[in-house]
Amino acid sequence: MDNAAKNRLKAGLSGVDHPEGFFQSPELLVDLYPRLFSEKRFTEWRQLFADKAVMARSEAGTEAWVEPIDAALPEQEEYGEENSRFEELWFNTRIERSGNIAVIFANYRFTVDHEVREGVDVLTLIGDARGWKIVSLVYEQHALREINCE
Repeated sequence: MDNAAKNRLKAGLSGVDHPEGFFQSPELLVDLYPRLFSEKRFTEWRQLFADKAVMARSEAGTEAWVEPIDAALPEQEEYGEENSRFEELWFNTRIERSGNIAVIFANYRFTVDHEVREGVDVLTLIGDARGWKIVSLVYEQHALREINCE
């Protein structure tokens, strides 16, 4: 990540500098995505995605689903409203890039008031002269455990 991107993050700015919401590099997204999501800044988080982006979930024992990001967003917002603690952390991140296509792999730990979910996020990005956008988010939950709220 370049110094300008680090300074924007330190200043609390989103890093989405283009009027159409493009971000400058896939590397910036590694910090930006979980931070905006954890801070429940869903409008800015949504701007990271292309207009017709999709979200897909795979979870052991359940049927996989795929839907447009705009159809998935209300559920994310509702879950954020229901929980005072709302923190997604990424670790073991890896970026694979070929020209204007990039894929980010990240293990995640998502903690809310009563549970911790762990799994993997895979984001596919596309870039052009304006910057980068997420075109798909696919995640698989590997573990879910209840936590004591008392």
